[in-house]
Amino acid sequence: MAIEFEQALEALDQVAFEHSRKSLEPTTVVVFSSGSDFHAFVPELIEGRSYRKLPGDLEPSRFLLLYGTLSTESRINCLHELTHDLFGRNFGAAPPWLNEGWAQYYSTLEIEPDRLRVGKALPHLTFTTESWPFAARAEDGSDVLAMPIDLVAAPSQLLRLGHREF
Repeated sequence: MAIEFEQALEALDQVAFEHSRKSLEPTTVVVFSSGSDFHAFVPELIEGRSYRKLPGDLEPSRFLLLYGTLSTESRINCLHELTHDLFGRNFGAAPPWLNEGWAQYYSTLEIEPDRLRVGKALPHLTFTTESWPFAARAEDGSDVLAMPIDLVAAPSQLLRLGHREF
C-alpha cells in the first residue's frame, strides 16, 4: 500500500504540477482498519483527511488519515487528499470550487506500464434530474452523491468565460 501511494504521489507531482514550486515533503499516512475507528476522530461523511500538521505538534509534519483496505475508493480518497496538499503548496489559497475540482480530477490517477490516466468518472458521484443534490446508496452499498444536472455548467459555457467571469 505504501509503495503504491509513493508511486502515485510521484506521478501526481509530475502530471498535475510539472514545475512544482515546492518539493515533496514526508507525509505520515495512517490507515485505520475500520471505519468506526476512523470516524472516532473524523466526522462521519468524510472519507479521508489531510493535515499540514497535527494540533499541538512540536515538530510539524504532514499527516494523512484514511481507513479500510486498498480499494479503488480508498485509493481515490487518498489521491484526492494528496492533491489538496500539493495544490495548496503550489498555488496557495484558491476558491474551494477550484481546489475541489482539481482534487476530484486528479484523484482518479491510474498508473499503467506505458502511461498515466486521469479524469475517469468518480465512483461515488452521479447526476440526477432532481432539483437538489442528495445522498443515496448504490447497488453495492456504497454512498453516492447525486448532483442535479441542471446545476452543472456545460464545458462549452466554461470555455467561453473570460478570465474575470471564470
